[in-house]
Amino acid sequence: MNKLICFVSTLAVSISAVTVVDYDRSEEAGTPNTVGNSARNPDVSTPTARMWNFSTTEELLKDDVKGTNNTVYGGMNYSWTAVETNVLFRYYNDAIQLSVGGAGTDADLTGIIFWDKSDFLNNADTQLVGFSGTDSLSASFETRSGGTTWDIRFVINQGGTWYVSDQNITATGSGVFSSVPATGTWHAISTNGNYTISVTAEPITFDNVLAVGLYINGARKNGQVTVRINDFIADATVGSGRTLRLVIMHQ
Repeated sequence: MNKLICFVSTLAVSISAVTVVDYDRSEEAGTPNTVGNSARNPDVSTPTARMWNFSTTEELLKDDVKGTNNTVYGGMNYSWTAVETNVLFRYYNDAIQLSVGGAGTDADLTGIIFWDKSDFLNNADTQLVGFSGTDSLSASFETRSGGTTWDIRFVINQGGTWYVSDQNITATGSGVFSSVPATGTWHAISTNGNYTISVTAEPITFDNVLAVGLYINGARKNGQVTVRINDFIADATVGSGRTLRLVIMHQ
């Protein structure tokens, strides 16, 4: 069972933990609106593509199982060259699963998934949120399919501008990916459907964070592209200097 848990701490108060969301996200527990998928209906569907337009207001993954404050937004493009195989975008076995392709087809998936400030925990939705000091982002992956070229980065919306971390993960397999936003460098990224990353990376002052998430790109020749995201954690500074956990997707 996945649980969305929030931790709040100040310099004078010990950390306390409160479970605010039961993140039980198995496909069988809900009623998806597309066979095999929890994602909303794609905006574009062709014999060789599925596209979910980027949106900050329309759910990307449908809230079709138990839980509150756990809606995922964003956009995603799937494409393949020949045979439509394993086109999946869903909550499955308590993970977010993205999958496309198989033997006999080249496949690619590219897009952004994010948690919006309106769903941040501990009333952070009503206060200024920033990243400073050792505040961090972390994600863990159950799998990143072998034979795939991966480019996975953290995403932050700072005051309406979207940025992706210069730091990225390219390896296959499982593991944890983490970042300290205040000490890293960041690229601007477009959200008009192409997800173009700017060439220049620079330090960014994150003092008005409106969303956090992941940029995901995977491409493979003659095979399946699959990634499962088990956990996503964002620790940030809120209001007058409190540090709290905004989002935990924990398996």
